[in-house]
Amino acid sequence: MKIQINSKEALERLIGNDKEMEIAIKNAVINQFAKQYLKSVANDEIIRELKATVLVEVEAEVARHVERIPAYGMTRFKARTELKEAIQNATKEALRELVKEAIEERMSDVEEEIKQLLGYKLDIICDKVSERNIDRLVQSKLRKLIEE
Repeated sequence: MKIQINSKEALERLIGNDKEMEIAIKNAVINQFAKQYLKSVANDEIIRELKATVLVEVEAEVARHVERIPAYGMTRFKARTELKEAIQNATKEALRELVKEAIEERMSDVEEEIKQLLGYKLDIICDKVSERNIDRLVQSKLRKLIEE
């Protein structure tokens, strides 16, 4: 839908104090302006030159890291030593972190298991010590009673 209002007063009467309507109209005006004027700028020669420049820069950066090897009408690519080393180092570091996290996660489980086992064993030892002490005390009292 297209509405054309030629005076500011008529627009203000249409909107009133409705802020949502005001925002919607402003957005519509901005969108229409962008469609009419910015689209032509995007197709401009400057944009094409910029794209070409960026492409040249990207290709140069890739050439720094990758060697092109012509082979039987095809082009093969081979990573240069610096790129290989960077990949190896990044891979080693990532694996190191994964292993470290896995070990730390498992260690907390192992620590908990050890605590439970130690607690269980300590309970058994305490029970045995208590039984022995009770047995000694009983035997000692019995000896004393028998000796009397």
